[in-house]
Amino acid sequence: MNLWMFVIAFPLHLVFGQIVEYRLPEEKAPNTYIGNVAQDSNISQLAQPEDLKTMEYRFLSQSNPYAELFSIHETDAALYTAKQIDRETVCKFDDNCILRVDVIAKSKGNFYQKIQLNLQILDINDNSPTFSRGSIDVELSEASSVGTSVQIEGAIDADTGTYSVQNYVISPSDGPFDVHFQKNVDGSSIVKLVLRESLNREEREYYLIQVT
Repeated sequence: MNLWMFVIAFPLHLVFGQIVEYRLPEEKAPNTYIGNVAQDSNISQLAQPEDLKTMEYRFLSQSNPYAELFSIHETDAALYTAKQIDRETVCKFDDNCILRVDVIAKSKGNFYQKIQLNLQILDINDNSPTFSRGSIDVELSEASSVGTSVQIEGAIDADTGTYSVQNYVISPSDGPFDVHFQKNVDGSSIVKLVLRESLNREEREYYLIQVT
């Protein structure tokens, strides 16, 4: 099933004191506009007009690994992406991906203000579930009782939340097997083939099934 998703890249921002929060879909191109830190932090209400004329903005610490993902205009405080951000790289298997970057607003006078930016990176469905092997052989005794289960390898999906693996389907669905699964926090799954009917080797020696 193909999933089409249309993302509107609107920079939602919320201000709590000197904390500004933005929401940004992952994989946006470099130089994507996010917002204006000066306007969104209401810096004009804190600084005097003469300070605003000489205000400069820069990241507090370039050693912050997240700072290199963004750029800020030194004089007008416009915030952009500096690189394409892969959510699964910066927040692997984390349902809530928030990157913190601190900005310093400093005038040539005495004004100095730290502004904390919390940038929430929104997941998009950019990864497909994959199995490490295309096929496996499973052996079961015909004496196996109904309810017997055999664990098989599950698919890996780097996406999180609603875009991660949600279900497994067995085909054909009218055979003696069912599939159950449990999802792990790292994106992997514990998948089990469960016997729901008795087996008779004299009637059928093998089954060819597909799990997707």
